[in-house]
Amino acid sequence: PLHVCISYLIVFFAASNYLTDDASRKKLIKGLLLVSLPVSAFAVVQSFGIGLFYPDRPAQLQVSSTLGNPIYAASYLSLVVPLALGVFMSSGNRRGKILWAVAAVLAVIALILTYNRGGWLGAGAGVLAFLALALVTGARRERRRWVVFIVVTLALVLFGLLSLQTVAPRTLS
Repeated sequence: PLHVCISYLIVFFAASNYLTDDASRKKLIKGLLLVSLPVSAFAVVQSFGIGLFYPDRPAQLQVSSTLGNPIYAASYLSLVVPLALGVFMSSGNRRGKILWAVAAVLAVIALILTYNRGGWLGAGAGVLAFLALALVTGARRERRRWVVFIVVTLALVLFGLLSLQTVAPRTLS
């Protein structure tokens, strides 16, 4: 809808005008990722038929999390996945790496449970762009090792979830 696009443009212009230093950008990204943890966790819980925010709705195959619509949830989560991978890669301490890895994996699982192919494609394009940038800009051997680790982990998660009987038909339809 038009009002959603206009809202996105307003947020973009506000962020581009007011987030001028690296510290404020990092705080914003980490805030977005911290908010994604309960959103993703609720989507996973919702996939088991437990709906806390919409108890009058019957259980659906597609989860909508706290956003009310599977398309909106997939759009949000498809933006979160590459950000979580980037913060994971740049985090210096062990606790930070664990937190951002959990955020990334939980977001991927929740994204798959939305059954939204557009969100899947968007997240895939974002992850590919992130990996390409990481390989080009991060010439260190350690960064390449992490990129390979992330690709293998995401491939295993996707393969495991796509082998479920409910997800595979959706990807092929």
